[in-house]
Amino acid sequence: MAGANETMINELFVEKADTFRLERISLILLLGCNLKCKHCCVQAPYYERKYYPTLDFIKREIDATFTIADCINYFSVEGGEVFLRKDLALILTHLSQYVDKIGVEAPVITNGSFLPGRDVIGAAKLFGEKIRFIIDDYGVLSPNAHEMAKILRDEGIRCDLRNYDDNPYCGGWVDLYGDYGEKHSADAAEAMFLKCAWAQKLHGVFEIIGGLFYFCPASRVFSERNRTENEAIDFLAKGVSLQEIRARIQAWFEGGAISACRFCNGIHDHSERKRPAVQLTAGEETSARLSTFRYRENLGEVL
Repeated sequence: MAGANETMINELFVEKADTFRLERISLILLLGCNLKCKHCCVQAPYYERKYYPTLDFIKREIDATFTIADCINYFSVEGGEVFLRKDLALILTHLSQYVDKIGVEAPVITNGSFLPGRDVIGAAKLFGEKIRFIIDDYGVLSPNAHEMAKILRDEGIRCDLRNYDDNPYCGGWVDLYGDYGEKHSADAAEAMFLKCAWAQKLHGVFEIIGGLFYFCPASRVFSERNRTENEAIDFLAKGVSLQEIRARIQAWFEGGAISACRFCNGIHDHSERKRPAVQLTAGEETSARLSTFRYRENLGEVL
C-alpha cells in the first residue's frame, strides 16, 4: 500500500518543490435537480431542503480553492443540475479568472434538459479550450441534449455527449450506497480504496460544498447519515492556515482508506452496473429523505 500511495503523492504534490497541485475538484453549485435519479452519486433528490448557495459564497469558495492550490488539473462545475442556476454565466465568468491555474480543463456537467443562453456561451468562451460541457443523455429525460451539443459545437465550444440511454457510457451507473450500512472490514475497506477509481485512477474526486472539502461524495453522504465521522476540511474556517489545509489534504492520500470505504460499494472495473437515471417513486423519495443537514450558503455564515 505504501508504494502505491507514495507514487500518488509524488504525482500530486511534488511536481515542483514550491507547487501544490490537485488533480480534480468538483464544485457543487446546488443540490436541486429537475430529475430524481435513484442512484445519484451526490444524492441530490434525497434532500428535503435543497442546497443553493449565494453567488458571493460560490465566488469565495472558488477564490479560496485557488489560494490553496497553485494548479488544479480538472475543476469541475456540477450540481444537481447546473442550468437551474440563473447566475451560471456569472459563476463561469468568475472562475475564468483562474484559467491559467486550471491545468487541463473545467468540465461543466449537465443532464441535457436545458439549452445554454447567450450569457453562458459568452462566459464559456472566456476559457478558450479549457472548458468542456459534458452532456449526459438519458434519452427522453434529456430532451435538449442533442440540440445543446449542436449549439455548443457551432459556437466552437468543446462538449461531449455521453450516451446513458441505449448503450450506457461505462456500462451504466454504480449504486455506491446500497442500504447505507457497513459492508467491509478494515482490511476489505483498504482493498476497496486501492481499487476504487475515485481514489486511484482519478486521484480523489474532491467535492466542495458549503465551504468544505470532502475526499469524495461518499465521504459526505455517509457522514450525513451518521455512519461515519465528518472528515471534511473546513477551508473557510477562521484561524486555519494554508499550510494546515494543505497538510490535511496530503494526509488523505498518506492514510489510505477513509472511514467511508467501510460502507461504500466503490466504483471499479468489476462494480455491478445499474441502469442510469432510474427515477425515484414518490414513496422512495419520501422514505429516504434527509432533512437535518444544512450547509453554509452565504458569507454571513462564515465570517
